Amino acid sequence: MRFTNDAADIVLSVLDQSAAEFVSDGPWRWSSVMQNGVRMAVEASLDDCFLRLVHRLPATPGMFIDTRLALVKNNTLSAGVKLAISAEDNSLLLAADLVILEESQLLNRFQWALDGLHDCRHLLNANGIGIDRIEPRRPAHECDVRDLLRETPWEIEEQGPNDYSVMLDAASSAVTRIHQSDRGVELTVEFVRSTRIQETSHCALAKFLLTASNILRLARAYAEDGDSGYTFGMKVILPAGPTAEEIDHALGALSIAHRMCYRESAALLDERTARNYLAVREI
Repeated sequence: MRFTNDAADIVLSVLDQSAAEFVSDGPWRWSSVMQNGVRMAVEASLDDCFLRLVHRLPATPGMFIDTRLALVKNNTLSAGVKLAISAEDNSLLLAADLVILEESQLLNRFQWALDGLHDCRHLLNANGIGIDRIEPRRPAHECDVRDLLRETPWEIEEQGPNDYSVMLDAASSAVTRIHQSDRGVELTVEFVRSTRIQETSHCALAKFLLTASNILRLARAYAEDGDSGYTFGMKVILPAGPTAEEIDHALGALSIAHRMCYRESAALLDERTARNYLAVREI
């Protein structure tokens, strides 16, 4: 759906129906301070075909943020919520990007994202990123991922039960793996893998990918420590019953993410390059 008056009307109607009481904060921008065990300020903005929700984490003296840990925790957050870094001030934030759908669908996604923001913020502790694996709410229904993929223009391959792959629209032969989990439908693309990674490279990759996550819609950066070493990449988590349009947007987002971040991620595995990148970011 393109950014039209119809899309704006749908967003305004959804905000009006929210118990969070959003108020206008500028052209196509709104804000709210919600109370649900944790007081949190949430910003909403309309950008093309996405409704974006952001909560900026407070910079308190006791809040030490380890970006490497944040990148790992990003792999566990539910409800489409991601940790990201603002390039403007290097602050850490929680964000969720919602595709503009018809009103009833968007209202469902909107509440799903707000619940996720509350869950994540509630589990942050005073010592930094203290988010454990959030137990997902049972999905209202599951979907046939294969049928949904066939409704999109992307060519899919079935690798096995609940395991699909799609060749992305990227310069290299980038492949997204897709499966349905207890959090919804997960789409993942890997950038780099390393059996041994220097601390400087790890820090640089975390800062680079988390900053990219704030620019990219839907896509979240992640790191995973497995038997074959550390894996870095991007993923999108959609609700249990996504639309074909949401899957199409997710695959498009991962294509852009791969074009933006693949070569840079590989370069940052070099310790000298990583050190220079961190020095520039400090400036």
